[in-house]
Amino acid sequence: MTPLMESRIIKGPDGPPHSIFINLGTNDIVRANPDWRSAWNRLMTDTASIPCEVLFTINPFVNSYAHGDGPTVQDINGAIAEEHAAQPTRVHIIDWGAAVRADHAAIHAAQAEGSTHLPPPLIRADGIHPTVQGQRWIAQHIESTLDTVCRQ
Repeated sequence: MTPLMESRIIKGPDGPPHSIFINLGTNDIVRANPDWRSAWNRLMTDTASIPCEVLFTINPFVNSYAHGDGPTVQDINGAIAEEHAAQPTRVHIIDWGAAVRADHAAIHAAQAEGSTHLPPPLIRADGIHPTVQGQRWIAQHIESTLDTVCRQ
């Protein structure tokens, strides 16, 4: 995606956009990309001219698919946190990983209490793909972040 994004969006005929949302990393984990860090650094360099960048964390359950020669969820989410810490007014985070962890904990707590009304899960049983509720959560947070943070 990086060459396509670079040629069509970042260096496109209209110049870079005002804001960009990036949700990458899961495939680096499940496909064992040992060069993920250099690809990540290139992406961050390529998007540095965009005034508002929104990065999306990876949910913790993807770690069960991690390979020894590739990154972990912690590696990629750590890289996202580093970018935000280095440029907190330009780089923003939507923490999907925290939302998935909280949702999972709420479901388990309700089950432990014997409740028949469980919170809807945000991810499917495969641990990767969002449910309809998860897709709604994602869409709402993207819209809200781009609308409130990036329009300033």
